[in-house]
Formats: sequence, C-alpha cells, structure tokens
Amino acid sequence: MSNINVQALLDSAREAARTGSSLESIGRVESHSDLSIGNIGNHIDGIYGELNRIIKDYLDNDDKLHEIASQIAGNAKKALESVKIDGGKTLVESPRMLESLEVIVKLDGKMPSFMVKNGKPDVLSSPACAWSEDYWQAASPVVEHAIRCVGRINATYEDAGYLGTGFQIAPDKIITNRHVLQVMADKQGNGTWKFREGVNIDFGHEYKATKSITPREFKSVVFASDNMIGNYIDHKLLDLVVIELEPAAAQDYPEYYLKVNTSADWVNLEDQVYIIGYPGRPPVGMYEFSLLEKLFQSTFGCKRIAPGFITRPKGVSEKWTMAHDATTLFGNSGSVVIHKNDGLLAAGLHYGGSSGTTRQNYAHILAETLSAKDARTGQTLADCLEASQAILG
Repeated sequence: MSNINVQALLDSAREAARTGSSLESIGRVESHSDLSIGNIGNHIDGIYGELNRIIKDYLDNDDKLHEIASQIAGNAKKALESVKIDGGKTLVESPRMLESLEVIVKLDGKMPSFMVKNGKPDVLSSPACAWSEDYWQAASPVVEHAIRCVGRINATYEDAGYLGTGFQIAPDKIITNRHVLQVMADKQGNGTWKFREGVNIDFGHEYKATKSITPREFKSVVFASDNMIGNYIDHKLLDLVVIELEPAAAQDYPEYYLKVNTSADWVNLEDQVYIIGYPGRPPVGMYEFSLLEKLFQSTFGCKRIAPGFITRPKGVSEKWTMAHDATTLFGNSGSVVIHKNDGLLAAGLHYGGSSGTTRQNYAHILAETLSAKDARTGQTLADCLEASQAILG
C-alpha cells in the first residue's frame, strides 16, 4: 500500500468531530502523507482489487457484494480527497466519510480479520499487509493450539444460532463473559445457574471448512461475580465467568486448553495481540449495517483470528481493563486475547467496544481479575482456577 497514514487521519478527524477542535492535527498528518490524486487513486485501487478478489474467491462472486465494494472504494476516495481539498472540514462533518475511512483502515492490512480454515489462519481471506503468511507461519503451531481452544457458544433459540465465544482454560472449563451467561442461563434463588435448553459450545464453525469439533454441553457455573451486566458497558463490573462443561461425548480429538497469564507485564502500548472468536450479527434493530458488515455478513458466526495492537483506554481508569484495535463484532464477546509473544497463555478476555468518535475495544486483563470473588462461595478467581486444574503461568 502507499504511504497514506489513513489510521492517523481517521484518529485526528474523530477527535475533531468529538471535541469541535481545530483541524490542525489533520494538517500535521497530511503533511506526512502523499495525498496527490494519483497516490490516492493507487491506494484505493489496491484495496478495491483485494475486495473483489475476496468476493470472487470466498463470497461466491456475488454481484451485489461487488457493488458494495465499489461503494466502499468510492466513499473512501472522496474522504481522502476532502483532506486535500479543504483540510478535512468536509470529512469531520460527514459521518459517512468517517465510516468510509474506518473501512479502509480495516482493509488496508493494518487491522485484518482472517477466517480460520482447518485450524489455521487463512491469510488470503483478508488483505494481509504486515500480517502475512510468513508472520503466521513463524507463530505456528502455537497459534493453531490457541485457535483449537476457542469455541462458539450456540443457542438454538436464537435466530443467529449463537450467542458469543468461550475459550478453554482447563479440562472441562471455559471462560466467557458474564453478559453471555445471562442470555443462556437463569440465576436461581440459591445463587446457582440453570442453563437453558439448546445451548452448547462447539470448537469448529469454520467458514466453508470444518463445521463441528467436539461439541460440549454446559454443566455448571463455577465462578461468577455478583453484579448483573446491563446493556451498556460498565468497566467497574467484572464481565467474566468460568463454566464447567459436561464430559465430551467422544474422544476423537485431544483436549486443548490455554494457560492463564498471571502477570500484567505484557500490557504495553502498541504491542501486538490477536483476538480469536466468532464475530457475529448485531441484535436485530440495534443499528444499520455498515457497508463492511453488509459485505461480510455471510461469514458472521464463523471462527476468525484478528490481529491488532494494544491502545490506551480512553476515559477508563479500572486496572483490569485494557484496550485494543483488533477488528471485532458482537459475537466476539468472550473471545480470548493473546499476546503475540505468549501464544500458549490466555492473557485477556474481550468484553465489548464503544462506537462513535471514540471507538475502542475493551478486554479484561486476566492477571488483574484473579482477586475477584465468586458471588456464591466467596472463592477468589485464582483459587477457583487452581481448583479447576487450570495452569497459572
């Protein structure tokens, strides 16, 4: 790709839109980018070509999707040209242009989301840039082990068929979000939880690849904090539960699980992480699909791995919260956060994101949650994990 710093332009434009501040920061970014008409055209043409390749090779060469790709490219070109023409004034005042730049950031290789195929990142399923096949080959087989530990939480009573993601951290134990638990189980008067009919976890659900791997039923909740999680993110509340699984019905596959990272030293700004989970369809009526979501909605609910970077959490002071810019959607609730240097350790738990001009994704730093207590037994999470035979590393 060309030397246009689209991410920096987007960040500056969002900040100007949020605060009503001057456009000087956009001008500073522009001075370090080649925004000539020819360079903008080359940049957008490269992304447009990649989109059409992916549609042809992965999305059944659907004509309607090619039309969406054309809209994305056209909007993004206008957004970049507006920076050159009026210093970003039109861009800041146009939500559609801001959205188009965000799409380009996700498609120019800096924040890709790769489909998983046969337990490996399919590098051709997204514009890769720095996250190339060489990157993933160097990280394998550690990445493949981590992928195998992550499953989709299914619910037959949901139109989409699934609720979120969970990852295995011990024999027969998974971690997911408390807000995911709340829509698949009901809390009883004695503090225990009763799972609804038709829920389980399955470690497959790859797009046009392995459909099912070791589906498991849920047995009991072995750790959950006291506070219910509402519809809006409250960083003060621990959005984490540990669930025990029923024994596997068959032993066709070896059991995989991740060690739990007990150190927070890995949380350094701009360090690389990757998120493994099942980005999914947002609840009906919550908001209108973006062009990018319309493009990839046929892959909702399929296993993906999304690399990104640790960012500074804006307006969040809780010690157990970190922020990241990996590409995620609603089904990613409960996804594992892996630091690129510690692929066998579950380092974080993704629990949500914010939209608008301060878009960020949030995850619990597992090491900072270990002293939290279970609402029913008073046992700490650290003690619960040790009793569950989890390996604390």
